[in-house]
Amino acid sequence: MTEKPFSMIGVPIDCLGFGGPLQAVERMPESLRRADLAKRLDAKDLGDLEVRIGKGVRDAQTGLISLDDCRATTRTMRAETVRLLRGGLRPFFVGGCCSMVPGITAGLRDVHGQAALVYVDGHMDLYDGETSWQGEMADMPLGIVLGPARLRRSARIWAGYRG
Repeated sequence: MTEKPFSMIGVPIDCLGFGGPLQAVERMPESLRRADLAKRLDAKDLGDLEVRIGKGVRDAQTGLISLDDCRATTRTMRAETVRLLRGGLRPFFVGGCCSMVPGITAGLRDVHGQAALVYVDGHMDLYDGETSWQGEMADMPLGIVLGPARLRRSARIWAGYRG
């Protein structure tokens, strides 16, 4: 059986929400294009999604910076994942911010019922709005995907992560 080729989609977001000119993390799709990633993967480059997490404040209720933009980005990622999969494509999202993970995972579940995830990161990414020091969505993607641990904070121990 021959695998479908990848369809590469850029996700130029940075959950810190600086606003203004694109920051380094937001430029990751552009940098990967300059490194000929699409060609190396024999992928069709579908361009960038129209998503951005703008400058925002930390939401008092959820503890998340730029809550409305994070929600909109997650909805867009989910809808785009569903659209591409149902269109028979094999999406390969590229970016530098882990904030894209919840929307992609939700879209995979919408189409396939279940999803598996291999997650490689230097940080735990299991925080929530209460436990994240800064309130960045990039602190929380696995916490969002996996749901509340239902463990008291005093009953949680993390080993081996860097920060």
